[in-house]
Amino acid sequence: MATATKKPRPSKLEQVHINIGLEVLHPVADENSKSSAKVAVDIVAIPGLGANPEWTWVKEKVHWLRDSNMLARKVQNPRISVFQYQSQWFGKGSVDQKLENVADQLLYQLERFRGDDAKTPIIFVCHCLGGIVLEKALLTARLRQNDFPSIFPWVAGCVFLGTPFYGTPSQDKALVLAKMAETIGLGVPSHLLKLLEKDSETLTRMLHEFVRLSNDAQIRNFCFFESEKSDLIGVLKKGLPIKSLEVIVDEDSATYPGVEKLHLASDHFALNKYAGPKDGNFVSVSNEIKVTAQRAAGIIKSRQNARRQALINDRTYHSIIDALGKGFTDLDAAVRGNYKGPKAADASKPNEQGKTGEVSKSGDSTKPEKSWIFDVDQYKTWKEQQSDSLLWIHGKPGTGQGAIASSVIERFGHLDDPASLTASFFCDQNDENRRTLQGLLKIVIRQVINANQDMAVHLLTDSKKGKAGASQEFDPETFSKTSVLWNALQAMARGLASGSIYIVIYGLDQLSSEALAELFLLIKDARTSGADTNDELAPIKWMLLSRSGRPDIEKFLKAKALEINLDDSENAVHVSDALRSDVSLRVDALGLPTSVGYFVKRHIHSRAEGNYVYVSLAIQEVKNAQESGKSAFAEIRALLESFPYGLTDMFEHVRKRVLNPGSEGIEHTKEILRCMVLVQRAPTMRELAIIAGLPAEDRDNLWTLKNYIIRCGAFLTLGGYDYDEDNRTVEWIDPSAEDHLETYAKDELGLDLKPMQYVSPARRFKHIFFETIRSILLNSGDKENYDC
Repeated sequence: MATATKKPRPSKLEQVHINIGLEVLHPVADENSKSSAKVAVDIVAIPGLGANPEWTWVKEKVHWLRDSNMLARKVQNPRISVFQYQSQWFGKGSVDQKLENVADQLLYQLERFRGDDAKTPIIFVCHCLGGIVLEKALLTARLRQNDFPSIFPWVAGCVFLGTPFYGTPSQDKALVLAKMAETIGLGVPSHLLKLLEKDSETLTRMLHEFVRLSNDAQIRNFCFFESEKSDLIGVLKKGLPIKSLEVIVDEDSATYPGVEKLHLASDHFALNKYAGPKDGNFVSVSNEIKVTAQRAAGIIKSRQNARRQALINDRTYHSIIDALGKGFTDLDAAVRGNYKGPKAADASKPNEQGKTGEVSKSGDSTKPEKSWIFDVDQYKTWKEQQSDSLLWIHGKPGTGQGAIASSVIERFGHLDDPASLTASFFCDQNDENRRTLQGLLKIVIRQVINANQDMAVHLLTDSKKGKAGASQEFDPETFSKTSVLWNALQAMARGLASGSIYIVIYGLDQLSSEALAELFLLIKDARTSGADTNDELAPIKWMLLSRSGRPDIEKFLKAKALEINLDDSENAVHVSDALRSDVSLRVDALGLPTSVGYFVKRHIHSRAEGNYVYVSLAIQEVKNAQESGKSAFAEIRALLESFPYGLTDMFEHVRKRVLNPGSEGIEHTKEILRCMVLVQRAPTMRELAIIAGLPAEDRDNLWTLKNYIIRCGAFLTLGGYDYDEDNRTVEWIDPSAEDHLETYAKDELGLDLKPMQYVSPARRFKHIFFETIRSILLNSGDKENYDC
């Protein structure tokens, strides 16, 4: 029988008590009797954003997870639990919660909870944001199986109820409400809320990894999506005279290609509530949970058999993954760079149907753009002819190489050839690991074995290869040897049944001279060796992007690679056309009124002279003005009209403005820029505050620190994500910005930097500088930040 719930339903403004952790709903503990039936399956429900635990799973007094005549009757011997976490963003008691914290909480609670039933299959049921929490949790559980041994290996399936895998447009409205409510103490723009931005790159990337994980582990996923519109305003506060009817999470966002799916006759907020055993929506959802439970034993057995047949065991694989990534402060930036332009998209053309597990959505804007580069003859030849393994794309700063690299990487992610693998690396002369050949090869290999675990066998010594399970070991010290990494990469490529390994290297000119010379020598030897011995070359396709003006790069690649010169008149037209689209989308992202936006687009494009770096500078200047409260049309117009034509003059304009002796906080601005010239990696705002000696009382106030960065003008920008303010890093808008300031370092910043051929002149000082800062911080007792 359904259990009557007598408590009155609280207002969304009231504070909700959350008993954090797992609560068992079925079977109900009975002091007088205890069921002897062994638990056959763990069903764990995860609610959505701002869920009230008393009402999340209830409709007309029916709690379908708790009541004995509902789900408990459909599945044999289940243990049904609900995971509760703090996520309220509207009303009293709102909290700013982070995804990683919730995911870790779920893992620790579930691991401790399972105890004697550690090998019981698990089925997750997730509503809305609960599915995003689960994605993050399972990705973490797979990487940390030693910490959570009873979770990932025993997951049989996941049922998603309106999970916004690609975000939701309703997030914008909710975020506005949260910010308004925050002013009166009744809301907070939570990190979790910010995460749900429509077409969020973070969500898309996480889904890509989750789909691959699910396919590898044979996890059965099933997605349900809403067919009716919801009243977002009415849900938050009943009785208001306005309504906001919309589909919160549509089919495209609540599903992904290849997944099993069904729609429910429901709006978003009723997807997880059912009136009784005969409720059609309940029948549909419970049937799929039942089918997954029936298949659970077979799913787990198949997974275990596949792992036994693998060439390398999980423990060794994860140890290798960790060793290859060690020392990189931002793996994401090393793989995808810091290009902040618009997502590659062509919404006007229908998408091809993706293969199972692809993270592309049919007919929507995440389809890789039909970039002009894909129609260039040299690109086509490189892509189609095995004999042409090198493609060199080069041009002056600001010719859109970041956009090209990002588009190519995204397109490769949608390749129809499942036998091919893709890897990428973004060099950075200011990062000690991203300017070395060892760093490049480590990150490339990490991506290859992440896509195909068995490839990691090539990193074991000959005596330790095979299926010996626990006997498989490797020596992480060998990863410092270029020859070991290079030979392993060649062996991995030759080990492909068909297809190639595509490697995109951006910023080739930012490798150290030694690394560059060694890379060219290895490529030359590999090509010569294959030609001399008639051996088949390892099927590796290199796309190398660099800035023009490096004789050593030109000398090697001119005669050996297919070449696309972005400065050629024909290509320059394509660069300009692409830039126009880039400007339009980036200005749209500023959220300006339509009339103002049109003026900004036209003004920036007319003065950029086809240069992407100019556009980045101009956009950053406008963003800084907005952050400073100067967002009126007259203020923005005056700002834009002060911009000169061309990149060189724009750098001059920004430098003279921010280093004007009469500028507010000029000494702090100079010190920040000095430190940025010298740092080895992009620091967080708090790290930079310590290094630059900003006032101690300001170091914990991120808003104040952001204002210090704004005073440095468009030379600097913030990396990372808005929802993770604590870990956002201070970065150069472009390497050419650092080069420009180094030219004037002695006269205007008080730094005497002696030029070094082909290398940033400041780099020789960086190790000494950081060791000095480290010593100062240790001696001052500020040990928390000494590694900055």
